[in-house]
Amino acid sequence: TRYPHLIIKAPESEHIYEINDSRESFFFMYSKELLPELEKTGLILSPYIVEIKPTPQMINLINRIKVFFSKTHDFGVADEIDILCFQLLEQFTLAASGAMEIEDHNTKKIRAIASYMQLHFRDDIVINKLIGKNNFSRRAFFRSWNDVYNITPLQHLTNLRLNEGKRLLEETDLPVADIAESIGINYSSYFVSQFKKKYGI
Repeated sequence: TRYPHLIIKAPESEHIYEINDSRESFFFMYSKELLPELEKTGLILSPYIVEIKPTPQMINLINRIKVFFSKTHDFGVADEIDILCFQLLEQFTLAASGAMEIEDHNTKKIRAIASYMQLHFRDDIVINKLIGKNNFSRRAFFRSWNDVYNITPLQHLTNLRLNEGKRLLEETDLPVADIAESIGINYSSYFVSQFKKKYGI
């Protein structure tokens, strides 16, 4: 998703980023017990990541919050930050809602396909079947995909698998062949070559 964008990270969800250049980020957290209340306000969006165009009001709120960073232990400052962050969340939600309304039909389908890959990357995913299932011609699919992502669908799927493979290598004692099979790669030699290409080790 191109910058700038809004991400709402739901409890128990995980986001993996591949960042090739510098960027500035701003984030704040609420207790997960507050999620039902936040959802009632309409401030929690789905999808949880969407491009936005910062407004002067957003930038002003962020700058006002930054002023308090060195004074967080002063009396009343935490409450002031909380109020400003909630106002900022409202501004983000309004902007993101507008962005989603103008998002064209094909872009929504592409994002849905990418979400499907993220949930099912361990399965035997065939790109051509996804294209047909979503009523795209090959040409229209790849043109629409390239409007949203700067890597190919196959690279996107491979990255999802390699990210999970890396996690399993770090956190388990499973053999490489078992890890490759568990993430939808049938040949451990292919997994090794792609892993080395991506991570250099």
